[in-house]
Amino acid sequence: MKIQKVHCALSLAALIAQPTLALDSKNQSTTETMLVTATRTLQTMDETLASVSVLNSEQIRLLQPQNLFDLLSHLPGVDMSRNGSHGSKTSLYLRGTNDGQTLILVDGVRISSATLGTTSIQYLDPEQIERIEVVRGPRSSLYGSEAIGGVIQIFTKRGEGKASPLIKQSYGSDNSRETLLGLSGRRGSTQYNFSVNHSSTDGIDSHIYDGNTDADEDAYRNTTVTGSLDHSWENSVKAGIHFYQSKGENEYDAGPFGAPGSQPYGDFKIESLSGNLSVPVMQGWDSSLTLGYSKDKSDDRDENLASFFFFHTKRYSATWQNDLEIGEDQLLTLGVDYYDDQVSSSSSYAVDNRDNKAYFAQYQSSPAQRIDLVAGVRVDDNEQFGSHNTYHVALGLDLTDRHRLIISHGTGFKAPSFNDLYWPATPWSAGNPDLDPEESSNIEVELRGDYSWGNWSLSLYENRIDDLINWAETSPFFWQPSNVDDAKIKGVEALFQTRVAGAAVVATASWIDPRDRDTDNLLARRAQRSFTLDVDKELGSLALGGTLRAQSARYDDVANSKRLGGYGVVNLRATYAINAQFKAQLMLNNVLDQDYQLAADYHTQGTQAVVSLSYQL
Repeated sequence: MKIQKVHCALSLAALIAQPTLALDSKNQSTTETMLVTATRTLQTMDETLASVSVLNSEQIRLLQPQNLFDLLSHLPGVDMSRNGSHGSKTSLYLRGTNDGQTLILVDGVRISSATLGTTSIQYLDPEQIERIEVVRGPRSSLYGSEAIGGVIQIFTKRGEGKASPLIKQSYGSDNSRETLLGLSGRRGSTQYNFSVNHSSTDGIDSHIYDGNTDADEDAYRNTTVTGSLDHSWENSVKAGIHFYQSKGENEYDAGPFGAPGSQPYGDFKIESLSGNLSVPVMQGWDSSLTLGYSKDKSDDRDENLASFFFFHTKRYSATWQNDLEIGEDQLLTLGVDYYDDQVSSSSSYAVDNRDNKAYFAQYQSSPAQRIDLVAGVRVDDNEQFGSHNTYHVALGLDLTDRHRLIISHGTGFKAPSFNDLYWPATPWSAGNPDLDPEESSNIEVELRGDYSWGNWSLSLYENRIDDLINWAETSPFFWQPSNVDDAKIKGVEALFQTRVAGAAVVATASWIDPRDRDTDNLLARRAQRSFTLDVDKELGSLALGGTLRAQSARYDDVANSKRLGGYGVVNLRATYAINAQFKAQLMLNNVLDQDYQLAADYHTQGTQAVVSLSYQL
């Protein structure tokens, strides 16, 4: 193992400049694709002793995603549900874990809501994303709370090359429109990127049954602004500042029990800001400091009924990381994490702020030929739930020059959210300040093969989660959370990448058995079997591609009484390079107009077409 050092939030300039060798525009060589999220240090995919996926800017442009749901659906182990179409509540179940048990980072900054304990991924704009790194399996030993299912890190766009303006205009079904303006480039040792994207759609009627409570289409509008500025000095000191903001409005239905005449909608804002400084203290010792700020704002209104309530959360964070070479192929990482959560709301919480201090250490080495080792430990001290320890250990063995066996074991946890702990008491519900964190223990075995014609991987894992927090009816018409559920999730993941007749072929398959250990019922809204096939081919200036996504049935409730049938959808895409500056794109989603549900009582998008024209100097 060749150990390469760099802090995850500071390495983007170097990482993006690294070659991402592809078998063609879709398939990747694991020996060249770089990532930082798995260990918080720079590695190639084949060096990493974790189950990982990377989507780079070229792949994101090729797939033409309208939202993060469209993008992440191509990856193994990812399952999602959505209460409607664009802008609707979207839940992420990485390897069958609960929504909120996967840590989401934007440029190294946590962006989850402190009240909900989840991230509003439906508002994140794929047009502003340079790359996505997905690490499956617990990473609490590096990142603390929420990283039970894994970590998804989103890196916003950076500048490279000469000053390059970008203009993109898209039109699509349901009166969908999108306008993107941007400017990026590099001047000497300084990189910059500034862009704004506005999208809107009339949407679809999300709720299947509305009664007399708003049966119209549910519109969605989003304006996203990003900016980045990075500079490197000759003495290898690096500094950068990165900003991301998505804000807008989404309409939704009150449902069959809503008041007559109800027309609810929500204003939202997701925001993150990070500042980074990396300093080589001396030979073999790199030190980095990251300061972060994030905001999650949700305002819900109904003008017809004159109702209004809001939930705003802020998070201030700081990370100091030190990477020390302590011998040949040995790297010791020592770090300190701190973040402070603050809540303001139309509801009065008994406690509206808390902080978390953490210390983490990780050791990477190659103790013998063909053997790699990673071991880490972290101690979190939270103002509300006290001290919590997690660890991770992984052993990699090169069976041959092309085959690698990896065995790993790790623990994870998730702190209760402010809603879980302090939801204000009403005649119908209340929080529970005596809740304990959710805890997990995961064991995994992975086998990889990497060849000149492609690569494959096969992973088997079992994740036991204790003290799951469940909001249940504790007395007639009164709901309160408690640590009552335990779960065991067994799973198998397979990935296969190759080229056939010049076309890139990527196939992923997942099988999971996510069960409540007390009732033996399947956890709600998880499909047990998933399969995705991507095929993309370049024909000169024309690139054609298609995706088949199929999933088995799932249950919508914990009692397994509401069954949602399996489905299969086909998406088609095309990109035509008119010249070096102009590109035209066509995307057709759900071309067979399949009618299916990912959440009971909610429609999904039918056939959708989007045409785009972009100009980049």
